[in-house]
Amino acid sequence: MAWLFDPIQNGGEVIIDFGCYGPNLSTWFMDGKKPFSVTAVTQQFQPEFNPKVEDEATIIRTYDNSQTVIQALWNWPMGCKDMEIYGLKGAAYSDNSQDHRIRIAKGYDQYHEKVEKLPQLPSSYNSGFLSMLGK
Repeated sequence: MAWLFDPIQNGGEVIIDFGCYGPNLSTWFMDGKKPFSVTAVTQQFQPEFNPKVEDEATIIRTYDNSQTVIQALWNWPMGCKDMEIYGLKGAAYSDNSQDHRIRIAKGYDQYHEKVEKLPQLPSSYNSGFLSMLGK
């Protein structure tokens, strides 16, 4: 595991480690379509824990009609597996693998919210967002 924190052996640190999940999900949501641009900014906020590598990355994938913003971090104060998806009429929030909210807009300041607590899935299928989407 030491290779993960070695800039020569890994070459990308947090962007390689946690920076893969968001692009994988983005590609899935976009039915395999590739973005026409990808921009990333990396930073080091906790050199005392990660002295040789960056520990934060923000990745922006731009498509014709949408944009995906991915935050890959090693410096969260707690485990964080959340996702937000915004559409033309509402938004879906996955707060963790089981707690989900869907908000349908009613004008600019109002919305109807449906809250779901999904059952824990077996480990090979434990992405709650896939369950919410019926996949």
